[in-house]
Amino acid sequence: MSIEALGAAFGHPDDWECVLQRLCGILVDVFEPKSPFEPPPSYFLDLNQVGTLDELIADVQRKVVRHAVNPRHPMAMAHMVPPPTTVSVIADLLIGSLNQCAFIWEEAPLAAALERRVIGWIADRVGFGSKRGGMLTSGGTLSNCLATYLALAHNQAINQGRCRGGKYKIIATDQAHFSIEKAAALTGIGRNAVIRVATDRCGRVRPGSIRQAAAQVLREGNIPMLVVCTAGTTNTGNIEPAEEFLVAARETAAWCHIDAAHGGSLCLSGSAQSEVDQWRLADSLSWDAHKSLYASYAVGILLTATQGALEPLRFSSDYAMSDGATDDAGSLHLEGSRRLEALKLWMCIKHLGLGWYQMVTQYTFSLASQFATRLAECDRFEMVGRPDTNIVCFRALHSRLDERETDELNRSVQQSLYRAGGPLLSTTRISGRVVLRAVLLNPRLRAEDLDCALARISSAVEIEFEAIMTRKAAEGHFHECSFGH
Repeated sequence: MSIEALGAAFGHPDDWECVLQRLCGILVDVFEPKSPFEPPPSYFLDLNQVGTLDELIADVQRKVVRHAVNPRHPMAMAHMVPPPTTVSVIADLLIGSLNQCAFIWEEAPLAAALERRVIGWIADRVGFGSKRGGMLTSGGTLSNCLATYLALAHNQAINQGRCRGGKYKIIATDQAHFSIEKAAALTGIGRNAVIRVATDRCGRVRPGSIRQAAAQVLREGNIPMLVVCTAGTTNTGNIEPAEEFLVAARETAAWCHIDAAHGGSLCLSGSAQSEVDQWRLADSLSWDAHKSLYASYAVGILLTATQGALEPLRFSSDYAMSDGATDDAGSLHLEGSRRLEALKLWMCIKHLGLGWYQMVTQYTFSLASQFATRLAECDRFEMVGRPDTNIVCFRALHSRLDERETDELNRSVQQSLYRAGGPLLSTTRISGRVVLRAVLLNPRLRAEDLDCALARISSAVEIEFEAIMTRKAAEGHFHECSFGH
């Protein structure tokens, strides 16, 4: 192979027109999907056969794109994965082609400026003051891990020289994200340091329970290091009352973190302003742009009340020297190699504007309310509370099934809908029981789509109920025959 052939991999391909035509065909299918999901066959994704770029893209279209879950389809409502805006897709193409490493000025001259601009825009929505700090992350999990590390550094500083001898503890509800345990493990305090406070049958905080848990930690001679309030729980989308957590943190000198990875959209909804006003009093807050700002994966935000709070994360190296820290985007970040995701957020916000985000958030919240109302009017379903955001949890019921069989019914309904191509729902557990979960983040959804989804879900419930009853009858007949024999 010649040097020229090696260099050709980085330049203008010979079959460029065919490649563009093929890509345009893929984008048409992606932007206007005929179904949310087509289960993939079990084929082998070969890596041994080399082909042209056009042949490769054709292979991707046939084997990958065709069988990907498409969040643009109205029936894709299983998880917190909204359709990315067109401008975000374009930004991804530019970010990939520019290949800027958002670490130091020499690698990406505008990275820090872009990141400061979009962080400032987000912080203004939350109401954090002018002394605030912030950074872009890959999402809520990393944001929560970094916030936990900052809380540990803060507690080590304020407890320095004190002979307390207790263990650090993290207080969160049983609805908080699993990344809290992951953060506890990664910071070295251990996943058993997380105290999960029980919520009610709808996954909501019981008044006074967080303060009681924090006080109990002190009575046991331990140190409440971090109190985590989840604004938009993953299971139900519930907005936990920040004041309860803030008071508990103040009374015990703990760090208070608001996990608003999903519920940060409340800042754009125009509702629950008194709750949002409490968030600015927290020490840190996480918010996922790939949810509420409809950016493609993966980009999140971690905010802190002060810029100085981020200092425990600052590191430097001889090969990455800089005359001005504000020119560099990476000195405080966990990752050295970072994509220029700030460009994507800057392009999204600049193109769509605050008004668009407010409108789309209000619309998806109203979709959840409409869907909950439809479900509540149908006697085959039981609502698991009313939605605070755009997540609706409900449970299919039948008087002839016990609790275990009802769990089986709900799991079977979700699986059968996936096999049938939609509506795509997820399942979760609330108070130990399996429930169905719809996440209505897609602004392309219409009222008629909700009616269609409800009809298909209802039909699946009847079919799966009959399947359970048929199996029970068969098992009963088998036992009778066995007993008689």
